[in-house]
Amino acid sequence: MIELTTDQIDAFLAEAIAEAHLGWDEGGIPIGSVLVKNGVVIGRGHNRRHQQGSAILHAEMDCLENAVRLTAADYRECVLSRLSHRAICVAELRCSTKFLRSLSERMLPFADRKSISDRAASS
Repeated sequence: MIELTTDQIDAFLAEAIAEAHLGWDEGGIPIGSVLVKNGVVIGRGHNRRHQQGSAILHAEMDCLENAVRLTAADYRECVLSRLSHRAICVAELRCSTKFLRSLSERMLPFADRKSISDRAASS
C-alpha cells in the first residue's frame, strides 16, 4: 500500500464529508464513505438505508457497490474511509491538524442531533 500524505488524507475525508452531505440532503443519515487505491478515489457512497428502505445500504456498502470491480489482491491495497455524524472512523489514516480544525465547520449542518435521531428512528 502506498503512503498517503496528510493533504491527500484531508482531501479523501472531505470527499467522505461531501457524501455525508448528499445523504443528509436526500433525507437520510449523514454518513459518507470513499474507497481509495494508490491515492485515487475509486468508489464513493453514503448511507441510503432510510432513503431506499434497505437493511444493507450502509455508506461502506454503497461505496463498494459504486466502486470499480477489483480482485481480492487489489482490495488489499485499498483504504476505505468513513465519516459519520457521531465520530470519524478512518482505517489506517492519520488526521492532520488542519483537517481537524475545519471539521466542526464542515459538520455544522449535522449539529442538530435530534433531527438525526428522528431520521434514524423512522427508518
